[in-house]
Amino acid sequence: MTRTIIVSTLICLGLFALAPSAQAQVATVRGKVLDEAGQPLAAVNVEMEFKGESRQKIVKTVVTDKKGGYVRSGLASGPYKMTFSKEGYKPYSMEVAISLGGFSELPDQVLHPAAAAAPAGAAPVEAVLPPEPDSAKTEEAYAKAVEATKAGRLDEAEGLYREVLAKF
Repeated sequence: MTRTIIVSTLICLGLFALAPSAQAQVATVRGKVLDEAGQPLAAVNVEMEFKGESRQKIVKTVVTDKKGGYVRSGLASGPYKMTFSKEGYKPYSMEVAISLGGFSELPDQVLHPAAAAAPAGAAPVEAVLPPEPDSAKTEEAYAKAVEATKAGRLDEAEGLYREVLAKF
């Protein structure tokens, strides 16, 4: 009977000794997302991609609450790429290191409004490209410039190179 009590006590002590280290193997991160006016942003998607050594891609997500805050626990410690995104705002990414034990508190993130889209029915803007150079004449001028350079006629070569550059 005494032997059973001693073995049970040792097992319990062993489990208690392991419990803190098992709990310390996970990390927790928290922070807040604001708009440019300093107001909390709700429903911001926060994606946390683990960038440390892993056999597979590890991505965790959380959404901010109505006060703009987020908390995510159960993370492995190490480097992460944090991406904050919300419709109507420019996404923002940053690299952070999350450590074990306690909270890794991140500084407040500010999201900026996305550029306004063109109104419906507006004519699309056309790209203005420079006119294409006459490739045959340009190739000929370039070949002459190379020959002049090899022959030591640098003034003549300079003029021909400038002609080629002007066409582009």
